[in-house]
Amino acid sequence: MQVASDPGEGLLAPGVRSGVVVCAYQPVERAGAMMHLAVPVEGTESALAGAEGRAVTEMVVRGLTDAGCCLSGARAAVIACVPDEAMERQSRRPLARVLGTRISLALRRAGARARLLEIPGGRDKSVFLTLAHGEVNLLHAGGATCLARLIEWVGRRPVPP
Repeated sequence: MQVASDPGEGLLAPGVRSGVVVCAYQPVERAGAMMHLAVPVEGTESALAGAEGRAVTEMVVRGLTDAGCCLSGARAAVIACVPDEAMERQSRRPLARVLGTRISLALRRAGARARLLEIPGGRDKSVFLTLAHGEVNLLHAGGATCLARLIEWVGRRPVPP
């Protein structure tokens, strides 16, 4: 968990291969928080069913609020990083997508405007949240791609190479 409130700061989740990155931004306070949860490529959706799935989503919401991120009115990008091998092994329901969906819904229930974005994961990819502009960027070998501008709340669904 990373938290920052200086507009000159940024938060980085390096090497997002398979997992979920939660970027929350409070536009009034110009503060943000980021949490990166690694998800195994192997596994089934049943691993996140019932109490286990609820515990993970509650941990994310509690972690953000305990870190001082007021979720009421916050904007959040929930980024599911799904590597190609997860798509092949887990068909249409990779764990990162399932977990990202649950976290996005939990953040909405807590008062945040949350959007789920899905990108192909990879060791050469990182997610970077800049507080000055509320931008969530994907850093990759070819450069950088803006995933969402949380100040304007214009989200895109890019699939960079």
